[in-house]
Amino acid sequence: MLCRAIAAGAPVRIVALGSSSTEGAGASSSAHTYPARLEAALRERFPGLDLAVTNRGKGGQLLTDMMARLDTDALAGKPTLVILQTGVNDAIRNVDRARFEADLVAGIERIRASGADLILLDQQYYPKAATVVGYKDFLQVVRQVGARYMVPVFRRYELMAHLVNSAQYKVEDLLSADLFHQNDTSYQCLGSTLADALKASFAASQALAAQGLQAAKPAPLKAELAGGRTGDTPAQLQPTTR
Repeated sequence: MLCRAIAAGAPVRIVALGSSSTEGAGASSSAHTYPARLEAALRERFPGLDLAVTNRGKGGQLLTDMMARLDTDALAGKPTLVILQTGVNDAIRNVDRARFEADLVAGIERIRASGADLILLDQQYYPKAATVVGYKDFLQVVRQVGARYMVPVFRRYELMAHLVNSAQYKVEDLLSADLFHQNDTSYQCLGSTLADALKASFAASQALAAQGLQAAKPAPLKAELAGGRTGDTPAQLQPTTR
């Protein structure tokens, strides 16, 4: 749906649904949240396109809370694409993983039934994540469900960890003073990298369309980040960006 809308020059409406990472905790202003930076970056990459990114983040929410407002806060506006950011609070609060997985699968089915495309955005990297029992288990649930249902997963945790481990940034450069929430720098990185991945996905879909083919599986996409190159990023966007 997204690639068809861009190709046709039709309006593109993106809803970012999530918790504090989407709402923008740690950002200096609403203009520096990741949805705002994504919109700005997409406008640069697709000049003249009628597009808007709506921020539907609410701090502290679990996936079950997001699913309770999915229809009113996301699907009611008939979005082209939904970006669902989840897993952080569920891991911290030790939500039953089977329940989390069931809610995630139900959410995928509801979003797909609406006709919208979907990207899953996993948890952020932060120093104390290593002390949260099951934190990486939730990362695996998101990725495994994404693979099972052919939903692209933007691997935020790996992206942020790579930037730190490769010495492109210090942890303090990417996180706010609480060393948990992101800051202007990492929100900018997230928004621009997502935009690069979406542009690459659109280019790939156009190339396949020219050959009369469809994408059969996700492929790693290359993207540039402010301050450094990631190489093959964990963003896999082709299966559902139609």
